[in-house]
Amino acid sequence: MSTRTAASDGINAALAFIWANYADSGLCLDVAARVAGVSKFHFSRMFKARTGVGFVEYLTRIRLAEASNRLRNTADPVSSICHAVGYRDLSNFHRMFRRHYGTTPSAHRRRHAYGTPVLRRSMSD
Repeated sequence: MSTRTAASDGINAALAFIWANYADSGLCLDVAARVAGVSKFHFSRMFKARTGVGFVEYLTRIRLAEASNRLRNTADPVSSICHAVGYRDLSNFHRMFRRHYGTTPSAHRRRHAYGTPVLRRSMSD
């Protein structure tokens, strides 16, 4: 197997791992790099080349999109959704949600209740 193929397989494994474990608040660059079988520095370069964004931004987008889906389609409290998608801190979740969507989670729920999903698995392709 060539080095390029091994690296691509490593990124594929890391992407699958991220999608399966995005709700784990302990998921970090080091863990994803270990799954890919490369250093975190090499992983960062390969990951951004593959996805167009850095690891943290990618993970944030997944978590916020899932939070949006849950806000739109469940009656779960915002604090429960915050923890269910991998955030440890409610204020950080609010700040990131507002930065990404331009509104608070509660206002987002009122505006988009029972809508369609925001993000699909294809983001990793």
